Amino acid sequence: MLLQRNNRLGSVRPPKRCRSDMDNTSTSDIVIINGNSHPDLANMVAERMGLKNGGCSVFHKSNRETIVEISDSVRGKDIYIIQTGTKDANNNIMELLIMAYACKTSSARSIVGVIPYLPYSKQCKMRKRGCIVSKLLAKMMCTSGLTHIITMDLHQKEIQGFFDIPVDNLRASPFLLQYIQESIPDYRNSVIVARNPGVAKKANSYAERLRLGLAVIHGEQKEAESDEVDGRYSPPPTSAYSNLLGNSVEMCLPVTPRFVLFICTIYYLDFFNKLHFSMSFFFFGYLYNNYALNNNNSKKKTKLLHIF
Repeated sequence: MLLQRNNRLGSVRPPKRCRSDMDNTSTSDIVIINGNSHPDLANMVAERMGLKNGGCSVFHKSNRETIVEISDSVRGKDIYIIQTGTKDANNNIMELLIMAYACKTSSARSIVGVIPYLPYSKQCKMRKRGCIVSKLLAKMMCTSGLTHIITMDLHQKEIQGFFDIPVDNLRASPFLLQYIQESIPDYRNSVIVARNPGVAKKANSYAERLRLGLAVIHGEQKEAESDEVDGRYSPPPTSAYSNLLGNSVEMCLPVTPRFVLFICTIYYLDFFNKLHFSMSFFFFGYLYNNYALNNNNSKKKTKLLHIF
């Protein structure tokens, strides 16, 4: 019986594999468009893939507003927008967002942004009285209609978490290594130099693969003025609480022997990180003691003195 069952199970044919959307996508469903950042790169990519560059014109009006006009139909097609960051980063970003939104409203099936250099990628951490600009840029790209992003060598890999869409962070090192080996005839006598200790790890990977020496320029990195600690960070240190407390109490309460004992006890407990407990306990004791003095109740006063 077991043999018969096994033979029957073995005779069952496996189900046919379904082709993915990428397999079903023909070259006629792919459209490549570009902005004004690097048109030569878009033409080279289209020529390498044997496609025609989509008819997309991007120009600016007299007031520097960006206008995008797509001449070909993009309905139900896969759009690849090739736009990188240059010195005119703000215009590059606006052109990318407007092109993506134009394709979205034209019922494109998917919109992939090919961005070799992502602008504002270095502003990926919080600064004094600032914001994380790369997070804002990621939200804008997702809202504009981009469904996928292809970029290279992000400043920090954690930037991918800012996006709500898939992000492919490619590496340029294989192409750079190939260029060094093919274009520099005497590269064996070279040395890989890291300009600061922060990039020593990446420089070491290049040196190992090229079998070259490594040199690191070591120096104290000067911090920007926006990164310096100036006391405005939250929460403030405990000493700030004690200084603020001393000034406020000194202005509000009369200076008496009981008040001096009260302040000394607060500073003593503050040393052991029990400031909040001491605040609530002794303020309650101070108010209750004043209430006892006003009512001429000597027993309550004596008990509170024992607590102190």
